[in-house]
Amino acid sequence: MRNETTSIEKNIVNEIDQKPLTLELNKLEQREELAVCYFMIQNQLSIDLPQLKLELFSFNQERVINGHFLADFGAIPANKKVVKLVPVQEVNIKQISSILLNRVMDESDSDPCCSLEQVVLFSRVKGVSMES
Repeated sequence: MRNETTSIEKNIVNEIDQKPLTLELNKLEQREELAVCYFMIQNQLSIDLPQLKLELFSFNQERVINGHFLADFGAIPANKKVVKLVPVQEVNIKQISSILLNRVMDESDSDPCCSLEQVVLFSRVKGVSMES
């Protein structure tokens, strides 16, 4: 079992080495009628990302969309990790089985800071996957 984990970890490290941005779902927290997603973002570029905006969808266990949210992460400094909290209205965390990164947005939408192909997705939340 340990060899499988080591192999998976090596694949993640290799993928991270090849892509400049990592988006990790680190934690989910329920606050009354609000689900809060804790995301850790790592910018491996040597330049600051002036604005990171993502369109995300959450899905339940039957693969039905149960949430849509636009997450504005603001500026992400070069070669830094930051944690951002993203609230999702009217969604219970027990009803989230996956989160889809639908698109990377920019103010101009003509030259986004990065593309979906440049983002490594990872989830530390048991039973919840990240997809693109």
